[in-house]
Amino acid sequence: FNTLRQEERDSTALHIRMQWATASAGLLKEAGLHRREGGAWLPNHLLCCLHAVHGRTLMPALQLIDENKVTRVTSPSGRWLYRVSGSSGVPYLCLPGSSYCPCPAYKYTVILRRDAVLCKHVLAARLATEMGLAVQKQVTDQELADIIAGMD
Repeated sequence: FNTLRQEERDSTALHIRMQWATASAGLLKEAGLHRREGGAWLPNHLLCCLHAVHGRTLMPALQLIDENKVTRVTSPSGRWLYRVSGSSGVPYLCLPGSSYCPCPAYKYTVILRRDAVLCKHVLAARLATEMGLAVQKQVTDQELADIIAGMD
């Protein structure tokens, strides 16, 4: 009986996290649309919604974008990833379409405590993508392969 209840709780928690992830994706797309339509800043209502979903992760992610610490690294074959410099200067590699980040906050806040949907590095990468604010860097296919091979 207790096992069944735990499975139900785990299933409910997973369902809620998936809903938050869907809400996050929609809000990020809206932020990008606003930017493409000429908005220099995110409107307050959108910032409030993003904060409701991402909480304490939002402001550090926006700071990483403001400080140009989000770089989209692209190779001629079309492969790409994000290199996001953390506040300590350590670069973290974030793969497109993945919510994983090798940073300690991801392991602790997103996985163990489940206090956040994304870490600040992944959130910054996604938001910078949608808003067209990522620094662009072209590398060769071999250089990109070397970067990926050196991932933690």
